[in-house]
Amino acid sequence: MKRILSTVLLSSVILTGFPGIVLAEEINKPDLYKLSDTISYDVSAAISTTWPDHVNEDIVITNTGSNPISDWYLTFKVPCSIDDILEASVFETDNNGTYSIKCADWNRTLQPGATVTVGLTLSSNEEGVNYIPEWYILSEGAPAYDLTSDTDANGNPDYLDFIGRGTSADVTPTPEGTSTDDPTVTDTPTVTDVPEVTNEPTVTDEPTVTPVITEAPEDEMPPSPVDDPQYYMRDRDGDGLLDYLEDMYMTDPDNKDTDGDGLLDGDEININTNPRVGDTDGNGISDYEEDFDGDGIHNGGEYATGTCMFAYDSDYDGVNDHDEIYLYGIDPRNEDTDSDGIKDGDELTLGLNPGSNDSDSDGITDDLVTFDQSLSMSTIEDDHPHEITSVKISGNISGLITSNTRIEDTYNSDFYCTDVYGRVGVPINIESEGHFESMTLTIGYDESLLGDTDESKLGVLWYDEESGFFVEQEQAVVDTENNTITLTLNHFSSYVLVDLDKWNNPILPEDTNYIFEAIEGGGYIANSYLPTVEEEEENAWRCWRFPQPQMIKLETISATCEHEAECVYSFYYTWLVMNPTDNDKDGLPDAMEQTGMLGSNRCIYYSSPESEDGDGDGLKDSEELGVVYTISRCSDGKHVYIRLDNEIVYKSETGTIEEDSQYYVLMDRFNMVEPGRTLSFCVPYSDAKKIDSDEDGYNDAEDARPLVENEDLIYIFTAPGSCLEHSKHIKERYEQHNLKACLYKFTSFDSFKYAWDGIGLSFDYYFEGTKPYGDKYYYNAKNVVVFTHGYSTYIDMGNDGEFLSINGVQYEKYPENPVNYKYISDLTNKKIESLNLYSCLTGRNYDKYNSVAECFLHTFRGIKQVIAPDTVLYVGNERFFFMRYGMIITVSDEEYTQYEKNDNSKGELICLKCDNYKEYDNPEGFLVFTKGDYNSIIKRNVYEDDVYTGDMYVLPDSKGEGYLVFDYKPWNDSYHDPIID
Repeated sequence: MKRILSTVLLSSVILTGFPGIVLAEEINKPDLYKLSDTISYDVSAAISTTWPDHVNEDIVITNTGSNPISDWYLTFKVPCSIDDILEASVFETDNNGTYSIKCADWNRTLQPGATVTVGLTLSSNEEGVNYIPEWYILSEGAPAYDLTSDTDANGNPDYLDFIGRGTSADVTPTPEGTSTDDPTVTDTPTVTDVPEVTNEPTVTDEPTVTPVITEAPEDEMPPSPVDDPQYYMRDRDGDGLLDYLEDMYMTDPDNKDTDGDGLLDGDEININTNPRVGDTDGNGISDYEEDFDGDGIHNGGEYATGTCMFAYDSDYDGVNDHDEIYLYGIDPRNEDTDSDGIKDGDELTLGLNPGSNDSDSDGITDDLVTFDQSLSMSTIEDDHPHEITSVKISGNISGLITSNTRIEDTYNSDFYCTDVYGRVGVPINIESEGHFESMTLTIGYDESLLGDTDESKLGVLWYDEESGFFVEQEQAVVDTENNTITLTLNHFSSYVLVDLDKWNNPILPEDTNYIFEAIEGGGYIANSYLPTVEEEEENAWRCWRFPQPQMIKLETISATCEHEAECVYSFYYTWLVMNPTDNDKDGLPDAMEQTGMLGSNRCIYYSSPESEDGDGDGLKDSEELGVVYTISRCSDGKHVYIRLDNEIVYKSETGTIEEDSQYYVLMDRFNMVEPGRTLSFCVPYSDAKKIDSDEDGYNDAEDARPLVENEDLIYIFTAPGSCLEHSKHIKERYEQHNLKACLYKFTSFDSFKYAWDGIGLSFDYYFEGTKPYGDKYYYNAKNVVVFTHGYSTYIDMGNDGEFLSINGVQYEKYPENPVNYKYISDLTNKKIESLNLYSCLTGRNYDKYNSVAECFLHTFRGIKQVIAPDTVLYVGNERFFFMRYGMIITVSDEEYTQYEKNDNSKGELICLKCDNYKEYDNPEGFLVFTKGDYNSIIKRNVYEDDVYTGDMYVLPDSKGEGYLVFDYKPWNDSYHDPIID
């Protein structure tokens, strides 16, 4: 009879090599000593686990008094060696069994009624390690005594004299909780030996048979039940390790904790411990009691606290999990426990209480409390202008400024600010979520790099995003001695240092001829009918425009009539006229497009008079040039007209723009227009001469901000459970590499599709459900990571039993299956530079079907490449690993109990490599799929050094027999991630 090796192996692992559990009573009631009457305490100790020559022992210290105990030290004697210690550290030892231990940072203060448990691993050469200290000395601030001093030279250390255990003691203190009599030494009872097993199962000798690997047919993939398409998704025991992986790791798919150490099998794989052995590293501390992430909470304790056993700081708020729970009493899984908008770690840095949104109870929530802080911009890139040497903001602002505020050099990423006429150095963008009334901006400059710019004429412009105008900051003060410019701000935005002489005297477009002034006059003797002024004006206009039929009258400036005789009239008219020729019908006169318009950044923007979309980017020229203003001043010097998109919005006969007008902000442009002249300028949406104005890879028609380069963003879409935990870890790793990332959890196809549809859009889509820019791209989807379970033809959509499948495959192959399959083609086409499928097997073809990776690439033209594993992918301790395995090796009962000996004196291990993975697509872990042309897929391999093969081998027992085990090779310490590496 054949049986699955993992099932056979499991019983062997459970029955062998597991330390016996001894739950001991407290062996004696210890004597307790103290240096100060202000403290009161109790100590108890108990043995939890024993194995040959070793014991795990817990010492529980309780503050039974009414005062806190701070910076505590505990001295005691136990005739053993301390091999390991948890929740404290060894401060001193006399190397003869006496120890002084010191508190850890996170438990340095014991409040009244509080306890701390110190875990010790003790060892001794003596048979049967079962010692528990008979006495303790507790002190604050420093150890009670050093362990070597003998002040009275009586041959006994001072600490023994202090407790009356020496031969010539001074005044003996009263032990805590005992009488004034000398403490009685209680004999340590002997622990009864564990009965030996008198009989062992007899194994019937069988002919030596080497286990045989069952070969897979050449043209088949690794077996999976054809009637069960969910085979690669099932986790029967809910331990986080899928059933097919349980087969590989030789764990029990019906037992959450195969080795019985208290940790789920899936969690053990995640933290690199062996799910078949209770103490993987053999150091005497069970995997349950180890602290993998070093946060002060042992692995098993992470279950009780709801924290992550492979994350030192589960919520990434800057406070480790232990301190959040035991020191501050805040939520270790919520970065903002009190929901005041400030991360817990930031609140501690600022001296606030992360457990209260009003730390001082003054009625003002912490998010409005300001602190005097400053922030400086990082170093300017080498290939950027370096006239500006430093940028600093300082003042009172709420929250931690290093977390909620950033200063950016936006040279050649914000093209509109970069192109400001007269700019000096790099443009600067400042953004903050903090609350402030005013802040000081200080810009340092290098005088030697100013060229022909007079440093006394330096100024700062603020970019008003709402109007699109640049506004000079008249409050800026230039300090030519210290080479700084300082100004006070009550808001943050983009700022540009400029040469004011250049800014105020820009190069203007060539003289325009599409709007100008026409004057008509004349006189005649009327007949019996006397015409009105309006009739005469219209008749005169028709005559005047005859030789220039393209001209149209925009406005009559004046119409007068003079009486020279009873029937003699003289008419005089002044018109503002325009050449409206618009051959491309884009709403802009040809003359305006040819001569160009002055942008609000004082650069000239042109467009094509021959096509309504001159650059072919999908936007009309009139849309690209945005809002167009025209200022006209008549030759009389009094009449002023302002047009907005060819509609008159302002008139004046005073020769200026009145201060109470909303158009007074145009006075600096007005001053550029001489009497009898016209000037048009625009607040451009994009550059009508460029398909991609900001050169970020998005055509202006699909770009939310065509003049500002879209910021790279990594999208991480993750299923719940361990995938979510690892995704948080990976996101943190990306951000450590200065890569901006966002994470969204999905639990169904609908929630996945919602997240997918938001790719590239502004965050308002996710947080407010709105689209301020429609479906235009605000971010560059540099990488989209999908982190969930998967297979060659589908990926898991979370908890609702839904699967995202290759188009049409699942319905065709399993029409009767009740599983809810959705198709990749149900998603929206998105522009993605790299789609990273961190899901098992999604890069491997199945039968006649393409892989999930290829389906994404074929279905959506917007995806440039897909990265996916063509084998089993696992993530552990922040690293990716790939496993080549195809079939579970089956052996007979006879084969299981035998192995071949190469040496009669000892059993030599025979390795049987589980390397039956079929070499389809040259499997090497991650494959990169790119488009040669639309109908061909180009694949290349990455990180082949990550692929490892597990070994099947025979482990001999004391009788020279053995059993088969699966031993995966040690994982590489390097972190291989296609995004980072």
